[in-house]
Amino acid sequence: MLPIARTHYADQVDAVAGTQTRTEQLPTSVLATMAAALVLLVLSQLYLAQRTPALNPALLAATVLMALLTLWLGTASQVSSAAGEHARVGRHATARRHRERPNSRAAGPR
Repeated sequence: MLPIARTHYADQVDAVAGTQTRTEQLPTSVLATMAAALVLLVLSQLYLAQRTPALNPALLAATVLMALLTLWLGTASQVSSAAGEHARVGRHATARRHRERPNSRAAGPR
């Protein structure tokens, strides 16, 4: 019964690792969309700066917030991707250990 459970556990670890690999990729389309929105906000700021003597405070606040949000999302994505990679490597090592472990208890302490 134990070898079957060990095999089942290793298969489950591999399945989770596969899912994690797919989800740890950077959200490039979201980052590109946010960067495009930031560029459009800056361009609209420049356009309005030529037309009016004062800056629009709401548009300036939106530009600053979009810049912060884009920076935050990029940083969080990088950290999440690195943590996912670290966890995936650890899970693969655990699954490999479970597959390679001998079936007998006489093999020594675990």
